[in-house]
Amino acid sequence: MTIVIAWTEEEQEIAPGQKPWRHDLGERPKLVDVKKPRAVVWLNDGSDADAVKAREYVKKEHPVVGRVFLYPTTERDPLGKARREIMETWSTAPGRKHKHKPGVACAKCGV
Repeated sequence: MTIVIAWTEEEQEIAPGQKPWRHDLGERPKLVDVKKPRAVVWLNDGSDADAVKAREYVKKEHPVVGRVFLYPTTERDPLGKARREIMETWSTAPGRKHKHKPGVACAKCGV
């Protein structure tokens, strides 16, 4: 099985639909916070013991936003699938009233 660790990080991007700004005059663009998915392969051909070690690592390094995903070694895009799944997990977390599109600032809640 392929073991993948995925998490989210918060970054700032230029707000969508913003007019060009004059950086030569010291103007600054309006920035918005967005969640970005990140994923790395822990092992391409791991065992159950390796999955336990990966979970221990995530518990220590990314306790709030990290997850371990297990895929068959035949999965064509394990990193992409893990990124999509971690964003779905985040956007449907308890307390969220609506879904978010990955990498797009939400007009409803500013996330």
